[in-house]
Amino acid sequence: MVNIKGWIKLYRELLKKAIWSQSTPEQKTILITLLMMANHDVKEWEWKGKKYICEPGEFITSLESIRENAGKGISIQNIRTALVRFEKYDFLTSEVTNKNRRITIKNWALYQSKDEQLTSKLTSNQQATNKQLTTNKNVKNVKNNKNNKQVVEEGANVFNFFQENIGLITPFQAELIQSYLDDGVEEKFVKEIIVDSIGKDNPWSWIRKVLESSAKKNIKTLEQYKATKVEHKRKAETKYKSNNAPPQTKNHEQRKYSDDYLNSLYEN
Repeated sequence: MVNIKGWIKLYRELLKKAIWSQSTPEQKTILITLLMMANHDVKEWEWKGKKYICEPGEFITSLESIRENAGKGISIQNIRTALVRFEKYDFLTSEVTNKNRRITIKNWALYQSKDEQLTSKLTSNQQATNKQLTTNKNVKNVKNNKNNKQVVEEGANVFNFFQENIGLITPFQAELIQSYLDDGVEEKFVKEIIVDSIGKDNPWSWIRKVLESSAKKNIKTLEQYKATKVEHKRKAETKYKSNNAPPQTKNHEQRKYSDDYLNSLYEN
């Protein structure tokens, strides 16, 4: 039942996930094995007069089959424990039948689909969002909408919003943004970061740094983010005034003059 041809993708962000970092070596082996066993394409077959279908990310298997594929050192109990744990982390679902087990890897398209197919899995309007927008059009669109609170808070989902203003989103970018949303970060907060990234040399790098910095400070809402921006602006203005203030001498202001001004004092 399993299509063993092809390859799978593994993103380095997995190292930061609890499902990996807090797993035993046996559970990590089982996780990778399950990804390799899952069907990459729709699989259809007939058995005893009944038609069966497995979508990408699904497969029919058994604990014994998983054990054989996982290799030496993996027990049936290891697999039972891992499946329960992976379901808890919402990584998969495991449905037991009389003779087999149907496993479905959740968010399969997000992790494993071809890049050009990702948008169809993340959004409901692929043809509209897959069109490449020019940089000038993006900048103009954001400038026109930046002061429109409704656009930032109530517009299309965050993946559409990214593509409309930055460009086609990659699986890695989508997965990382989704991880922050799963942790409770507001969509409208992420959209505000996207808006602020327009005009930067590397918008995605800037978005990622702001998300990481905000997470360390437990900033998850648009209101918190805006308050942080106000505070940063205030500190920057204070620092600028401090760096450009004239030096004081005996409580009297010491004026600073440009070379051109000093030279003009000696002209006729």
